[in-house]
Amino acid sequence: MVSKRPLLLRNSNFFRLWLSQVLSQVGSRMFILALLWWLIVNYPDNQGIALALFLILSTLPSILFVNPIGRIVDSLPLKTILKRADLLGVIISLVLFLSLGNETLFAVSLGISTLLFAGCQAFIEPSLQKSVNEVVEEKEITSAVAFLSTTQTLAYFAGAVAGAVLIELLGLKGIILLNAATYLASYFIDSSIHFKEVAKDPALDKPTEKEASSFTVLKELPLIRKILFGFTAVNFLSVPTLLLIPLYTKNSLGGDAGLLALNESSIWLGILSGSLLGRYLPERYSALHLTSLLTFLFGLSLSLPGLYIATPLYFVSLFFIGLTVGTMNVRIVSYFQMEVADELKGRFFAVLKALISFMTPFGYLMFGLLSSRVSAPDLSLVQGIGVVFVSVYFFYLSFLHIKGKVKYARSLS
Repeated sequence: MVSKRPLLLRNSNFFRLWLSQVLSQVGSRMFILALLWWLIVNYPDNQGIALALFLILSTLPSILFVNPIGRIVDSLPLKTILKRADLLGVIISLVLFLSLGNETLFAVSLGISTLLFAGCQAFIEPSLQKSVNEVVEEKEITSAVAFLSTTQTLAYFAGAVAGAVLIELLGLKGIILLNAATYLASYFIDSSIHFKEVAKDPALDKPTEKEASSFTVLKELPLIRKILFGFTAVNFLSVPTLLLIPLYTKNSLGGDAGLLALNESSIWLGILSGSLLGRYLPERYSALHLTSLLTFLFGLSLSLPGLYIATPLYFVSLFFIGLTVGTMNVRIVSYFQMEVADELKGRFFAVLKALISFMTPFGYLMFGLLSSRVSAPDLSLVQGIGVVFVSVYFFYLSFLHIKGKVKYARSLS
């Protein structure tokens, strides 16, 4: 008889993997939220540019170092990678804490630490995706992906809510130390996880394959390449929402750091709900058909705050933005998990992150520059209309009939 208990309760290794990432990223989210508000308060005349530069730095490592990241994730034990990333998070936090006494030194340390934290995350994300096959059975992959999708969203939700209170109580120094503590806890939890051996495909056990560029993994995945092109466009238009939320909260709604935390928590609560909902959607609906519909709803949700300015509406819109994104991620990532060979997963998920993040810095920069001339509501409307157009592209893909066999990829249509 199959156990009806949730995967997190049935599989202690998976539970520890999930918990370690929730803990480490709760501190990170409070840290980022504190810095975002600090930048807005300290750079009132250049809020958009200051936020854009900070967010651009947080995306660069996964784009610039995609090849070495992919190779390392495919070659080193996953436990080693996760533990080293945790330790680096502790060290970065402590160095930043020590630099707080000197304004110039803190500014330099802030830029460097942002890059290094992003570097840690660039290793952690593909490692987490690859680890699914090493801690759960194949029949539980969709459930595992859904739970892992909640890792970041739970962390961001808890970090945003707790951050609203703790920023006032602890200040920036206290938040930085708390970030170090959560990374340290994550290190000890990751040390206790047992990863099983995954059988390798002999056809891929060649030096040329092991040394291949991360981008060569996509050579024989034509449909997946097209899907990633669409997600690149979606990210370019939608990721600047993280830049617009603080601006919309302060300038359009007249809110404070507490309202910012509530608005941020709304979008991550939506993603969490979507991540949990995604695994219950009927399998008869293909991942791409669902992606088409969800992208369309995502665009509509982005547009609403541009049509009418009100705190309750913004809160609800952010929730539905998160709901559509979370649901979409579970179905499409589950498809990738099933179709990409285990020996290539490190490189595939590294290049996946790089490709969908490639236009992100340009999106932050463009929306950051526009924010000094165009209001946040108008920029939200531009985002929404753009994403609706991308949904048309996904609808077009969903009706294409892919002929012949595609290595490591079945047709989604």
